[in-house]
Amino acid sequence: MNTTIYNIKTINKNRWNKVSIEKSNVCQTYEWALACRSVFNEPLFIVAEDNGNWVGAWLVFNNSVKILPSFFTKEINILSEPLIIDEAQSEIIVEAFWEAIERMRPISVAWLNYANSRWKGSQFLKDKKFNEVIEYGSHILDLCKSEEVLWESIHGKHRNVIRKAEKEGIIVEETDDIESYYCLSEETYRRSEANGPAYKTLRKVYNYLNPAGMCKVFFARQGDKLAAGAYMLLCGGRVTYWHGASCNNPPTGAANLLHWEMIRGFKNEGYRWYDFGGAALNVDEKNKERSITRFKERFGGDLEIFFGGSKIYSPLRKGFQDKAIRPVLMLSKYF
Repeated sequence: MNTTIYNIKTINKNRWNKVSIEKSNVCQTYEWALACRSVFNEPLFIVAEDNGNWVGAWLVFNNSVKILPSFFTKEINILSEPLIIDEAQSEIIVEAFWEAIERMRPISVAWLNYANSRWKGSQFLKDKKFNEVIEYGSHILDLCKSEEVLWESIHGKHRNVIRKAEKEGIIVEETDDIESYYCLSEETYRRSEANGPAYKTLRKVYNYLNPAGMCKVFFARQGDKLAAGAYMLLCGGRVTYWHGASCNNPPTGAANLLHWEMIRGFKNEGYRWYDFGGAALNVDEKNKERSITRFKERFGGDLEIFFGGSKIYSPLRKGFQDKAIRPVLMLSKYF
């Protein structure tokens, strides 16, 4: 089995996307690579071939900064699991991918994305001696069920506030107003004194993915007031709740109604899975992440368990990158 690494110019876009769409993985699409590409973040398309046939594909990102001719930092950032075309050779394909990554001699590999990575192989990460292996989950709804079954599977409290929101005139609508979504997102994250997604990130993803039918943004609105928002990623049969936002003191049930209307809409459009974009496990009941997870789980989806983590090959260079270079890389998201 051979592996070849292509860049954004040399990969066959149509052939690549055929695989990523069949596997319902938006973070493996060519459009996602374009949206995430920057001076410091180079998309790499790894293809595994057997007798000239593609048997696997994996989009990863090279975060590389050259300091001196003989000193550089290279981190490999992985945002989702590989695409396995020949399931009978899955273990061999993943091993071939990993060998290709290690031949690049990175200082570290980061493979953790709660919203989008759906890797179930914890033993593989342990076998590769990851410094950290993290377990997390996601609640996933089967949209092939009838609307009546989906409604009945929602927690009673959720159903009650959905009805209340409908009575109070809250409406759900698709939007292309990314600036207003960003403002609502900033309002949300200020409540937790946390950093939300940068405007540049939200705009680039929308500009590249929306024309291809791979992302949509929705608002729940009461009159002229934006109450809640959702940034959704779409690929193949899967819909993923990537980011959410809400105003301070939102009307009761606004976010609940927002999701219910999206569930109904995406079901009618023929999507198979509605993925709530990650769930924190084993956190304190008073933790903010626990309340978010409770909100998601009450829509009745099945909890599936996934794994991610990180491996450090060069602690010295990794420490230098984190202290001296990472602040520059983080700032690059905003300009």
